[in-house]
Amino acid sequence: MQRPDLYTISSATTLLNWYWTRRELAAICKQQGINSAGSKAELLNKLKAHFEQDAKPQPQCKVNQRTKQTVSTTNEPLSLQTLIGPAYKNGKAARKFFKEHCTPNFRFSIPLLAFIKNNHGKTLQDVVDEWHRLQAIKKLPGYISYLPPSLQYNQYIRDFFADNPGKTLVDARNCWNKKRSLPLEKHVYEKSDCLL
Repeated sequence: MQRPDLYTISSATTLLNWYWTRRELAAICKQQGINSAGSKAELLNKLKAHFEQDAKPQPQCKVNQRTKQTVSTTNEPLSLQTLIGPAYKNGKAARKFFKEHCTPNFRFSIPLLAFIKNNHGKTLQDVVDEWHRLQAIKKLPGYISYLPPSLQYNQYIRDFFADNPGKTLVDARNCWNKKRSLPLEKHVYEKSDCLL
């Protein structure tokens, strides 16, 4: 079974049987007339529903900025008391704010983004506190960051290096590219991958 061409996908079964990057999923969405905004998991769900229901393409709509209540688009300066709204986006203002209140080298992590997404109504002070808590956990012996199932590539590379400490990233990517051409259930690292 060979991985299908990106633009020939026409069923949920075919879509779900293969690994797709977020960029590829966005391209399929655009081809199908589906809004291409969202995370990789969200795009996969949109496409799955589209193919399962044989829905008509949905035009992409621009959101009215006056009704969109997000931290990143507000004209008011951000403060530690600013509330996280349901349509929160990590825009330039939010990044600048967190760099000032956490560290100049601040970066969003998967756990911090999950905290923001699941805690509407909390304040930016709560986000700063969570960032500090997560930084403390990272310093614990044996700490390994959580990778959600959607980050198959990252998990594969992590598992590859755990089993092959002397190999290079080029080696890991070569093995991944061979695995990626296989159906989805095969994308877990196996010691025999180095022999492919």
